[in-house]
Amino acid sequence: MRARGKNDNDTNTSLDLTSRSKTILRAFDRLQNEPVLSAKFAKIGNAFKGEKTINALLLGCDRREGINDGETKRIFKDLGKERGVNLSLFGPNLVFDDDENLTSRGRSNESESEDDDENDEEKTKGAASGINVVERERCLFHERNLKDEGNTREKDEIEYDVAFAFNAGVWGYDSWLQSFKYVLKRYPNAPIIVSAYSMKECELDEDCVREGFGEDEIKFVWEAEENEECSGERTGGEESGRENSAWMCFVSSRSYGE
Repeated sequence: MRARGKNDNDTNTSLDLTSRSKTILRAFDRLQNEPVLSAKFAKIGNAFKGEKTINALLLGCDRREGINDGETKRIFKDLGKERGVNLSLFGPNLVFDDDENLTSRGRSNESESEDDDENDEEKTKGAASGINVVERERCLFHERNLKDEGNTREKDEIEYDVAFAFNAGVWGYDSWLQSFKYVLKRYPNAPIIVSAYSMKECELDEDCVREGFGEDEIKFVWEAEENEECSGERTGGEESGRENSAWMCFVSSRSYGE
């Protein structure tokens, strides 16, 4: 079963990727103020308050999350101006800058100079803000340790606070549920935020998540709904929708009521 994903038939050479930072910031704000979380998930909500650096896991990454650490920092620079965030990138389509036949699709602010980056760093210097890329691995997240069976060191290095899957297309890829299951089991306090190109696709994603997990396994923080921080450009998906046009959030039931 395969849906049209964010890589398929994408011919744009200059994509608006700012909605990623805006969506993450909106999620942080909502997670610390969500009534459900304040009542039932206080431990989770508190993780996003104050100056704490957030460990964010990005699932299903490709060239749109950047081909190297410098480009990733530029793509998420608006996020870094507001919060300190450690980014961990995983995805079978993750692109590296030394890959052959690399195209410019999905690049962000390519004309930006190194001086601009230095100026941004100066603006945030001394504050608990900035982007740090701590992991970048080309694989499905739930398969990250299969290459080195018996080596469990990586599993315990980072305790993720939250996971994002941008424009995922869960309804078309069975592997998403396997990665979600791994996150829910290993990081029960990490909410999973899934976005989609349209409300219709997000509702389909929600149906798949509900079919894949029982009520005793997950709780929805918010169900499929429109995302105010979506991109202004129509870029992809089954309905030629906008990046991060709709979103949903769920978390492991193991944390419910703690």
